[in-house]
Amino acid sequence: KLVPSLAEKTTLTFAKHQNSAGLLGAFYHFKQKHLV
Repeated sequence: KLVPSLAEKTTLTFAKHQNSAGLLGAFYHFKQKHLV
């Protein structure tokens, strides 16, 4: 789960710039490292 203050400012848009897989991978990694 996201921290509420972050979640309300965060949206995931798939394939908007043809780079969503890399962005989601980076986001997942960040989430695992910092939001545990």
